[in-house]
Parts: sequence; structure tokens; C-alpha cells
Amino acid sequence: MGQFRNHVRSVLGLEHQGVLFRSRIVRGIFLAVAMALVLVQQGSYWKLDVTPNAFYRNVLNLGASYQRYFSFFYYYGGFPVNLDGRDTSTLEKTQAILERDGSSLRTDLNIYNRASIFLFYPETWLKGRPDTAEMRTGMAIWFTTGLLAVVVAFWYAGMPLLGLVVALLCGSNPFQIYEIYHMGSSTIFPMVISTGLVGTALSIALIQRSSVKRPRLAMVLLAIAGAVCALQYEIRLEGVGVFFGATAAVAFLSPYSVRRRLAYLAVFAITVFGVSKGMDAYFNARLATADRIVEQHGGTPAKTTNAYYSTQWWALWSGLGDFDEKYGYLVDDRAGLSYYYGLDTSKHSEQAMRDNYLYTAVTDPGWWGEIVHSRLKRVFVENTPYRVGYGEWHTDLPVSPVLVTTIGLLLVGAALWTWQTTVLAMFVLSLSIGAVTIGQLADYGLQFYCLVHLFTLAYVGCVLLDGLLALFRLTTPAMPATTSN
Repeated sequence: MGQFRNHVRSVLGLEHQGVLFRSRIVRGIFLAVAMALVLVQQGSYWKLDVTPNAFYRNVLNLGASYQRYFSFFYYYGGFPVNLDGRDTSTLEKTQAILERDGSSLRTDLNIYNRASIFLFYPETWLKGRPDTAEMRTGMAIWFTTGLLAVVVAFWYAGMPLLGLVVALLCGSNPFQIYEIYHMGSSTIFPMVISTGLVGTALSIALIQRSSVKRPRLAMVLLAIAGAVCALQYEIRLEGVGVFFGATAAVAFLSPYSVRRRLAYLAVFAITVFGVSKGMDAYFNARLATADRIVEQHGGTPAKTTNAYYSTQWWALWSGLGDFDEKYGYLVDDRAGLSYYYGLDTSKHSEQAMRDNYLYTAVTDPGWWGEIVHSRLKRVFVENTPYRVGYGEWHTDLPVSPVLVTTIGLLLVGAALWTWQTTVLAMFVLSLSIGAVTIGQLADYGLQFYCLVHLFTLAYVGCVLLDGLLALFRLTTPAMPATTSN
């Protein structure tokens, strides 16, 4: 029984594939080739002359584009002032607009997703002008960074084949390809997947036993993870959910002592808090700059340092309408506004939405549970296809989602039995990428947020390969040792 358990543990840990990568040279070459494949694949989408498959997309188009604020931010460092519809291709033309239309200028209030303004910089540097810049280039860079991070992390964990398969499947995901590489796209939704990949990669590296011997590396990775989490909050709040799995892995699945785990989690929390406060100070300063310039030109300044707000509970409230409108919930901001203004508006809108959401979930848990069940079904069974693509070419793997999910769940059960922390963590982390869909909304294209099924397919395939290698090694007679005279 003990020997069988060891065999199961070794297959679940993909240990037999390690035989293929014993040589450092082979491992190095594989890493270089895998990273090159990812770069070539994403480069092929960048050059697309046709619109990617539009079926797998966010049909709500809720992404907030701050292109209208970018020219003023780029030239003067002030945020947010709307110069949309005016010729701001050069500083001189923008200055003329300020001199001519100064009295119509104003500093906007109630801004969220404010750090998305940074995503316009890469394309501005390429084009040389801010007025036509899009987030497309910045999004593509961050998505490619996430894919490369996954390749490196699994390579570091001793599972290089798994990392390559995951990266190629996620890199072919039609939802992400459309949302990022569609010409003219300015949505910020793809950030959740990209950040999820980065967070997953950082956490997989952190829970490796080899990281115990590298405390400085672990501290750096945790600091990076904290900074990325804080920045994601400033771009799209839902993306913060991907770090729940990450922190759970560090807290419960890592090989560190309890004291080390608490210290590392403290580093993560302090970094998140510090970067968040730094972003607050930065944007307050940008707001003050915008107020000063607007006032100088006779416009209307905001005169406040508290213009930022989140929409966490508002989004959760709207999400209750994705499958059933029994209680009047609708995936429509107008429904939220109607509900809010029908109440005592002295209460903050987020607080009102939170109270109503929690009240409904507590008073009718069966109804709420059925919505969550429907979301899980969408994520695991009705998601994007198992696709491998390059440029305009792609092929969808003829594999049953139900079969893959079932096998994946069985492997999770086996991993729990053998306590393979690396394997178990992969499912915790990949599930965290779908936390947005399961917790908020799984219709109108937002179910495609989740990549759990792609992680699951990659792992199931690699386990099958590892099982074949284990069987081959067990049935192949060992070569007799040679002796010298």
C-alpha cells in the first residue's frame, strides 16, 4: 500500500517528467524555447489584420476608458480633466484649447479605475501622440508578462511541460485575444486574467521547498505580489480576488514554519497597504494639479481630495441579476441607480448595495446558492473552448469539459490524500482566477473571465503523460551495471 501511495504521489507531482530535464543545459534550453513560443504566439495576434472571434467577448462593454483624460494627464500631469473630441495631438494645440475654452474646463468627480490611465503610455510612446493612444499595447504587454511568468514559475517548480501547456492554452483563449487584440478595444476587463496569471506564478514560486532556502527571494516575490495587488485594485477592483488563492497558498500550503508564514503574509499586507496609500497620495497630487490649472484658466475645479470610490458592492449587487430577476436585481447600472435613489440617499451607495445584497443572501440562501451553482456550471462546463491558436489559425481540442472537470476533481481528491502541496495549490490558485465569475457575474460574456478549465486540462494531460512515463520506467528492465577489470 505504501509503495502504491508513493507511485500515486510521484505521478501527481509530475516527478517522472523530471527525468527528461535532468541536465541543466536541457532545462535551460527548454525554458528559452518555451518563452520564445509564448512571445511568437502573442506577436502573431498583435499583427492580426482581421477582428478576432467576437463571440467570446464581454458583451456588456463595461470597461471604463480614460482616454478622454489622458492628453491632459500626459501634458500637464493633472487628472482628471476631459478633453475628449478636441485636437490634442500636440502640446501647442492643447495649450491653445486651454486658452480658448478655459471657462468650460472642469475637474471630474467620482473617478474609479484611475490607474488605468497608465495603460495608455506604451502606445503613446510608440505613436508619439496621446490623443489616439489606446490601452491595447499596455494590455498586451501585461498579458504576455503573465504568460511568461507562468512558464518560469512552473519551470522553477520542476514542472516545465505543465507551464508551457498552460501558457499556450491561456495565450490562445479567445476571450482574452478579442478583448486585448481587437483593434480599437479599450476595455480594462482583460487585466483580471493577466494579473491572475502573474499572481499565480508568484505564488507557485513561493510555495516551493527550494524557496525556503532563499528567504530574500521569497521576500522580493511577496513584495511584488503586494504591489501588483494594490495596483490591480486601482485599475479594476475584481482583479483583487485572484490574490485570495495566492494568500491561501502561502498561509496553508507553503513549506515554511508558522512564524515564517505569518511574517511573509505581513510583508504582503504591508506592501499592499503602503502601495495603496502611495497611490492615494499620488492621485491626490494629480487632482490638486488639475484643480490649479483649471482654476487658472477660469474653469471649475473639484476642490476635493476624496474623488475616488470603489464599486465592489455595486457590482456584486448587479451580479445577482445574471440568472434570476426575482428580487428586481438587474445587470444594469440604471437599475442600481433606481434602487439607490429610491432609498435614503444620505447612506453611501456602496453601503446601501452591501446591506441589500447581504440581506437577500441571508433571507433566501437557497435562491442565492442556486445562482452560485449556475455560475459554477458556466465556469467549468460552458466556458471558452480548449483552443490552441496562432494568428488567424486555431484549432479547438475535441475534449469533453465534463470529462476534464470530473477527472480534475478526482485528481484534487487524490492530491488531498497524498498531500501534494504543489498540485493542490495549482487548483487553489487557478480557481482564484475565476473568483470574479463565481462571486459576481457569470453571464453576458463575463463567464469567460475564468481560466480554471484550461489549468485543469493542462494538468490532466500532464498527469496522463507522467503516468505513461512511470509505467514505462516500471516495465523497462534496468540496464545492468558495468564493472571494470
